[in-house]
Amino acid sequence: MPITTFSAFFLGILLEIMLLWESSRLQRISPGTRLIAGISLTPEKLMMAGLTLFTACFVGVSTLSGWNDALVYIDSPLIFVAFVLLGLGMLYFGVLDPRLLPRINEEAALSVHIVVALSLWLKRPLEIPWVYYALGLGLPWLLLLAATLPQKPPAALVKAFIYLWYLINLLALTLQTDFSALNAPPSEAPSLFEAFVLGAGGVFLLLHGFFLIRFALMASSLIGARSRRYMALAIPRLYSDEQLPLLRLLLLQGLAVAILILNARYGLVPDLSAVTLMVMAFAQGMPALQDATVPVADVR
Repeated sequence: MPITTFSAFFLGILLEIMLLWESSRLQRISPGTRLIAGISLTPEKLMMAGLTLFTACFVGVSTLSGWNDALVYIDSPLIFVAFVLLGLGMLYFGVLDPRLLPRINEEAALSVHIVVALSLWLKRPLEIPWVYYALGLGLPWLLLLAATLPQKPPAALVKAFIYLWYLINLLALTLQTDFSALNAPPSEAPSLFEAFVLGAGGVFLLLHGFFLIRFALMASSLIGARSRRYMALAIPRLYSDEQLPLLRLLLLQGLAVAILILNARYGLVPDLSAVTLMVMAFAQGMPALQDATVPVADVR
């Protein structure tokens, strides 16, 4: 991988980790603080701005001086150890201490499902009848919509299954992601934008993928009545009762659908990069648009 491409990829990893860490820190300092705290200059935001500026300068200098011909190999000892440590960190924060997970609600889960379902629909094999896709993707949409429309928050059990479906959608997105691009020859290396999204999205999806293992076990324990109280204690850390006005929600979802359809038609950016960014925006950015906040409990 060219060094400039690797720089964009690594920048995506660092920015996503810092964004998740900032969200977690703000939640610990002030329970109920929004995940994206407006435009306040937090230490994480200053670091993100500095890293972005440094990477942009490095890429510019490397391109002008011809250093971009230098290659970085993922299987080199230093890089390999760094990625092993990253994987272990994601395993820890995904399974043992999921404090970095962004809190969502049924609106965010519905929006993520719409984006992932649309991406699957646009890529569906033509030999499979469309009605199967319509039923498989449309039925969960109707159920999520039914949970979103009432003003009263759903029960803890319903929230648990909504969150489980949200994680399954992220798993479907993970299975579409082509991480083999990291080892592609220089002539087939991803663009800087693709590499950046691959880095940021990889952290986001890996973290949720590890947590899916734990949450699936938690959800399976709901069969026993005694175990349901533990889920009721865990859900407030993962799930928010904040709501967007319905009109604003529909406008955001309609805008997302329009962007994805136009992008699929005109190929402005790679489809998967657009889908990944849209999913992350709904999962992490939705609380910044909501008016109310609720206390956060500890899932551990």
